[in-house]
Amino acid sequence: MAKKYDVRAAQARRRKAAAAQAQKEKETWMKIRKPLLITVAAIAAVALIWWVVVTFIYVPANGVRVIGGSTTGVQDNWIVTNLGTTNNPQYFHMADFDAPEGYTEDKDYASSIYSDSNIQTRYFTADDENAVAKSVYVAGVANYTAQAMAERLLSYGYFTDTEGPTTQTIGDYTVVWGYGKMQSTDDEGNYIDNQGTCTLYAYIDGIRDSSVVVTLNSAAGALDQLPTSAQMLTELEKFLPYLTVTK
Repeated sequence: MAKKYDVRAAQARRRKAAAAQAQKEKETWMKIRKPLLITVAAIAAVALIWWVVVTFIYVPANGVRVIGGSTTGVQDNWIVTNLGTTNNPQYFHMADFDAPEGYTEDKDYASSIYSDSNIQTRYFTADDENAVAKSVYVAGVANYTAQAMAERLLSYGYFTDTEGPTTQTIGDYTVVWGYGKMQSTDDEGNYIDNQGTCTLYAYIDGIRDSSVVVTLNSAAGALDQLPTSAQMLTELEKFLPYLTVTK
């Protein structure tokens, strides 16, 4: 006579086997849990240390440290430029420019030129209303060499009577300069006959295939009576001793 199949006994055996398997898995997990947690903690610690080093300790040569979104340790006479991107900024100390004699700094104007408050430039206006160079502006130029930026600027078509780009040794620097005149306009954008300003742009190669620009602007006047490039270059010679370009 065939043995009767006991459903309840079979279910009990399956429950017992499942419980034994669960207990075995639990014991296995308890054996590997501690080493696994130690490994995870070690990885997290290394990641944290790396983040601290990159964020607070490591700064590339001539780089400027950023903490909480703002640069730190920047001196008043530094020229600071972002050589990275908008989303991944990398700020660098491009040059020093000390206040030239006979000129007064306009920090508000300098800070209004860029929307990025971490970029630092310097802008000065002449105390003498008859000065040849009415203003001087010094800034870093990201990712353009002196020659490339001078060529690019003069190609914009902003100026008339342009000269350059010309490479010339002035003082301790090899300078690539360009000169041009810009005709003045009225409030409605119409050109004013024979009125305008002239500008001398002087580019000097700096770090990381970038450059520093010294811009001299004349006061407004009759186009045919504005300072010549030679006169503006003479003024440039007076400003370069106040400049130290980072190399």
